[in-house]
Amino acid sequence: MGLAFYGCSDNLEEHVAITDSNLQKSLTQRIAEDSELSKFSELLGQSGYDEILNASKSYTVWIPDNEAMSMVSSEMLNDAEQLDRFISNHIALSSFSTDMIKDTLSVQMLSNKYADFVDTPSSIAGVHISLADQYAANGVYHIIDHDLAPRFNLWEYIVANPGNHEQNSFIGSLDSFDLFNVEQQIEGDVEEARDTLANELLRIYDLQDEKKKFTYFLMADDGFELEKEKLMPYSQRKSEDSTQMLAQFNVVKDLVFKGVYTPNMLPDTLTSIYGVKVSINQENFIGEPVLLSNGIVYIVDRMDVKLENKLVPIKIEGENPISFSHNRNDNLFYREKIDPSGVYFEDLVVRNHGVANFTVNYRVSKLYSTTYKVYFRAVNDFEGEFKQRLRIGGRYVVQEDETVELVDVIADNPAVWIYPNVYEEIYAGEFTLEQAGNIDRISLIAENTSDDRWNPLTLDYMILVPNIE
Repeated sequence: MGLAFYGCSDNLEEHVAITDSNLQKSLTQRIAEDSELSKFSELLGQSGYDEILNASKSYTVWIPDNEAMSMVSSEMLNDAEQLDRFISNHIALSSFSTDMIKDTLSVQMLSNKYADFVDTPSSIAGVHISLADQYAANGVYHIIDHDLAPRFNLWEYIVANPGNHEQNSFIGSLDSFDLFNVEQQIEGDVEEARDTLANELLRIYDLQDEKKKFTYFLMADDGFELEKEKLMPYSQRKSEDSTQMLAQFNVVKDLVFKGVYTPNMLPDTLTSIYGVKVSINQENFIGEPVLLSNGIVYIVDRMDVKLENKLVPIKIEGENPISFSHNRNDNLFYREKIDPSGVYFEDLVVRNHGVANFTVNYRVSKLYSTTYKVYFRAVNDFEGEFKQRLRIGGRYVVQEDETVELVDVIADNPAVWIYPNVYEEIYAGEFTLEQAGNIDRISLIAENTSDDRWNPLTLDYMILVPNIE
């Protein structure tokens, strides 16, 4: 028993001595002492990162062993700029040991890209860690069995592969095509602001952001063309070119999803931020997924999205108007209520305003070219029955004789009765858009009387339901 005890004590003292010795050396020194890391160590010297890892700041380095380094492209290692990106994508500021991880830790590398540091089994960006937690005076290093050459982020991938897929080529072309007339909304010098106008898809998803994660489905050209043709009737614009562009945009906007879905995590259906349900059929996948620094790409034959899933109803909240016909702030009531089913809702009520045809205006954007039926929920728990109506479109123009005329009305629907204590949606009318786009004015209009008994308005929400042919 005594021999066993002293034997363990000697080993422990030897281990402590080695550890203490290691903690006197910098990361650069420790890496240089390991013959299995000689290739990476040599590159540290060539790139100048040996000096950085000799400094007093703490770093973590994930180091490919010599066998892994032998598989790295010589073209990358012989180009100074590429070498810098390569080395910096293996180093993070601060010390990250495996005992710091609870499941997954997202680590920012010196390249400004992020990698997932996983505890079980230990890995970095999906690469196995063969030897972990090797300490030095200014940090820690881990030995890995594959390199961490920097991957494209999703935006870099799209613009780097335009010729291979029409879908990517189209997305890149949005840099020079103001699809939704954003320039018209700019105040001041448009030329000066034009450089700051992002690609339309980037306005929705910041695909360049290394902190965010995305899953992207990239269709083969035939599949992309079929999906575009399906949406052409609902994407009509003044010209054939702009119609084609809008139809393609309506395809791609629902092929990006937030978060990374690896093959074993993919559900049968994903829902885009627009509420579009997209069926996922892995039998349509082509090859292996492409791993990116901020996501994953699946190349597919086609993503056949049903029109009834694509053309989703649009909801406009009553409590979010853009303007009123008259200044009657004291007569506007933004309410928070509980309906008889126990469901919380917010609405807008306008009462005792003394104005005939009092009007509340709303705006809706990016509609398809089709007929929409409109339903609203208008809760009247304060008065007897009254009427209100919806007008779609319209703008006021001052004529030469200084009279004001309402023009460009799309639809003027008849008034409907609003009965007390009705919480169901009721049909409010319909309209047809010959061209896809925005409606800058949807007007909820009170009765043509100043009698406050008959001219209230109320709206919880309205729903625009597209017709699918």
